[in-house]
Amino acid sequence: MLPAPPKIFNLLLILLENRHRVVPRQELLTLVWTRLEVSRGALPQSMLKLRKLLGGDKDSERWIATVRGVGYRFVGEVRIVSAAHDGRPSTAAGTAKPERRTLGDVEVTHRVDVLNQRAQEQAIQLDHDGLRQTVATLLDREACGADPRARVFGLCHQSVLDRRAGDLDRCWQTLQSAERLSDQLAVPLCQVSVLRAMGQFFLQFVSYAEAIPWFHRAFEVADRARAGFETADCAFFLAGSMGRAGDEAGCEEWTQRACDLARQVKPDWLWTYVCASLAGTHVHLGERALDAEDMPRARRHWVQALQMLDDADAAGNISELGHFATVLPINRAWVRGYLHPEQRVASIEMFRGMLATETVPQIQLSHLLGLTTFLIEEGRLEEARGFCDQGLALGDSTRIFRHRVGFLSHAADISTRQGRHADAGRQLRAQLRWQDETARSDAVRIAKVTALRLQTERALAVAELERNLSLQLESENQALRREVQLRGTEDRFEQTAGVLGVSAFKVWLMLELARARMARESLALILIDLDVGRGAGSEPRRNGLVALDARLIECLHPHLRASDRCTQLDSGRLVVALSRADVDRARLVAARLRRDLTASMPTRRGELPGLSISVVDAAPEPDAESAWRLASGPVPLAPELKPDP
Repeated sequence: MLPAPPKIFNLLLILLENRHRVVPRQELLTLVWTRLEVSRGALPQSMLKLRKLLGGDKDSERWIATVRGVGYRFVGEVRIVSAAHDGRPSTAAGTAKPERRTLGDVEVTHRVDVLNQRAQEQAIQLDHDGLRQTVATLLDREACGADPRARVFGLCHQSVLDRRAGDLDRCWQTLQSAERLSDQLAVPLCQVSVLRAMGQFFLQFVSYAEAIPWFHRAFEVADRARAGFETADCAFFLAGSMGRAGDEAGCEEWTQRACDLARQVKPDWLWTYVCASLAGTHVHLGERALDAEDMPRARRHWVQALQMLDDADAAGNISELGHFATVLPINRAWVRGYLHPEQRVASIEMFRGMLATETVPQIQLSHLLGLTTFLIEEGRLEEARGFCDQGLALGDSTRIFRHRVGFLSHAADISTRQGRHADAGRQLRAQLRWQDETARSDAVRIAKVTALRLQTERALAVAELERNLSLQLESENQALRREVQLRGTEDRFEQTAGVLGVSAFKVWLMLELARARMARESLALILIDLDVGRGAGSEPRRNGLVALDARLIECLHPHLRASDRCTQLDSGRLVVALSRADVDRARLVAARLRRDLTASMPTRRGELPGLSISVVDAAPEPDAESAWRLASGPVPLAPELKPDP
């Protein structure tokens, strides 16, 4: 096992896997420092550390050769040894350091990072089959069982499949499982993945405004963790959500931030993805401004969308986006048709050409809607009617109703322009019914999500209540266990006192010290001696002491707590144990007791004769010896306390 940091192990692993070729510098930077921007000297410095680790610096290219201007290649001899063993552990239990990672652990970590990035790309490219396979690999314990992050990533990407399938319940359950695992791990990238998936859930099933807080929290966590890809992705979702929710100022601010971040991170296609998506958001904002008859604001959004589309084209990596690449020409045709009426015919022909080659129903509906819109603007109503009917039929057959309101509105507009007012009335009523059904289904869906959230919160509250109850029961059990131990100790002390002739007070004192030691609490003793007439031998004196004892206990009781204990050594002699109390409290109690006794008993010259009160610190740690001396030493053992002035 090589004692090296994870980055060095990762670098060695990549060179070993690609030992048949020269690995370019840029590829090493991308694979080792995933989604992080590092200085140019990071790779040479890491390579120097790896060479020293493998065989010192006398022969620096014995294991790893440098191909100048290209990269590095592993040239040492490699032998593959079977990992099978005879079942005996290689090291004694408990001797391995938990922070040291093996080459296999680094390999699994690297595999999980690659699979997570691949799943993100497949989700963007709408490659659902590939995404299912990647999710299955992430959730496979044999493939990624050594890295607990794999299950969190796998569940987050599984929620994408559930969400696109419209399975609200399963998507929510998957996200709840991912959230619980993420809370246990406390890994920033896992938290970002869960928060972003939560935002996408509310984006589809509730509202854009409800999704914004989730994306904002995900952005903050990614920004603190310096995760470049995730930071840019969350900023992009924030810009899109704010734009669709009608917050134009927030949309413009976060659009700029998302674009700036996307330029700085890898992969390169992220810049194209962000530009093309946010261009669609600005197209939507332009349409809303057009509906509000605010043409200057609409033109401003369309100009901004066109600029972002030009930037996306300039990146030159559109082909890496798969199906998503078709969004660029769709948005370009929309913007040019709205912004420049003289180019509307060119936009119509562009939509026709894209429709002839497109096979994805969602994108076919976008082409048909664009064709219908611009043909109506050009006055080509019969052609527009044909494409409108085609769009309605395609939406019904595929059960994709995203553009149904738009097609019904266009159909009513065409019928009105052609003078077929009865048909227009039927189409408008159908549009109203569909809007009502959509509103009802949205309300039902939002109510269902609200019920799921309340159910989850109720379950969390019940779990918290059960946890608190469990802690309370555990505390009570510990107290009972201590009581059992103390009773056993008390029985042993009494047996010992009976055998050895130890005084009852010493047994009591040993018991109090044992209690304090077990509870790790402080303990202070107050010694009270009412030596009035002791030793005279007269019966009236003894009777007077009994009365004084009762009066003393009556005065002492208000100053004691439930946990304090008291024992009587002799007539007129008491010892009070104040648990969880320091010397200051003991002295305060003693002074108040002296004051109460003096005020309540007949005295001469304002002071009770023969009264002596002393305090001893009998804490378990510092001063237990003085408590032991108390058992046989004379009273008082400490300076006598004077009453408060």
